[in-house]
Amino acid sequence: MGSSPSTPPDPIAPVITALSFLVAPNPSAIGSPPSAPSTWEGSSATDGSLYNVIQPLLNALFGISSLQSVGSAVNTALTDVAKVISTIADKLASLEGSLPSGTSATDIMNGLQSALSLAGTLLPSSAGSAAGSALNSASQLFQTIQNLITAVGGDLATAAAELAQLSQQITALAALF
Repeated sequence: MGSSPSTPPDPIAPVITALSFLVAPNPSAIGSPPSAPSTWEGSSATDGSLYNVIQPLLNALFGISSLQSVGSAVNTALTDVAKVISTIADKLASLEGSLPSGTSATDIMNGLQSALSLAGTLLPSSAGSAAGSALNSASQLFQTIQNLITAVGGDLATAAAELAQLSQQITALAALF
């Protein structure tokens, strides 16, 4: 008697919880039915208990002329990541109604994973490590999204809401740099 594969843990909820000490999503609850990603994209995260503690330290650190470019680069990177996560949240939220009958989001993620794996296998060595790195990063991203969707029972609206909460938090964190 074989056992069914275990559900992967939700990769996003623990991150949201951990970041809440610095910045908490606003609103904090996803709701039932889940709210649209725009609920978080259109508002700001709430300062957590450690935000006012760490803000002066980071301001002093990245106020040093030799570190200003580092702070700026971190701000830009976090802002860009938040935009990517927000875009994924929006697309996931709209995906539910457009899936072909009998197809799940997990099926789509499995297809993407297979295509990326095949592309990595067929990638000529002359293409360089940047292309391989990009394929690997994309594969990891889709695996994380697939794990999220599986962890929330295939509910794309809940997955999208979690991603939107995380995007809001990362946007707020960018302001620290």
